[in-house]
Amino acid sequence: MRNTVIHNSDKEAARLRRTLALYNTLPNVFWSVLCLVPITVFCYTLMPPVWFYVFLALSLVPLFPAQCPVRSDAGGKDHLGV
Repeated sequence: MRNTVIHNSDKEAARLRRTLALYNTLPNVFWSVLCLVPITVFCYTLMPPVWFYVFLALSLVPLFPAQCPVRSDAGGKDHLGV
């Protein structure tokens, strides 16, 4: 009996965590779309295509952290150097 109650409580807690994460995500998505739509419209309509592709390539650089130098002079902790 007690294991069933604990198991149901764990399921309820997991469901509540998922719901909380969803409610936390919705405002973030709303504000991201609200802020990024004008930039996107500008880039596609008024900006020369070459500059658009240059900025796109630069924005993709952080996807490859293995090529970034790692510095270890910050108190023994490794941080990505800029």
